[in-house]
Amino acid sequence: MFKLSTEDLKIYILERVSRLGNINIKEYNFLENKHGSEDGFYIYSDGQRYHFVYSERGTENKHNVTDNLFEITYWVISSITDTLAIRYMRTHILPNPNCKNKLATR
Repeated sequence: MFKLSTEDLKIYILERVSRLGNINIKEYNFLENKHGSEDGFYIYSDGQRYHFVYSERGTENKHNVTDNLFEITYWVISSITDTLAIRYMRTHILPNPNCKNKLATR
């Protein structure tokens, strides 16, 4: 089965991410992760499979591989929405000293 190139994969995913609004995805790199690369996410195609890699401090902490376009897109969007949820929680919930009580009563 034909797989998208890394550049075509980037276009495909960024079009779908744009539906979330104005999202800054500077930590997402559409290229192969090399040893010593900057921290962040790496999304690329090797021609047969799609790779979703999270690298931190020069070490791959996550390396998912799939041949499914939906799955690679899901991984990227899921990581973005996770980051947005954490950012929202830090901004709106954690600074409140009563947050434990508010969360427990919901």
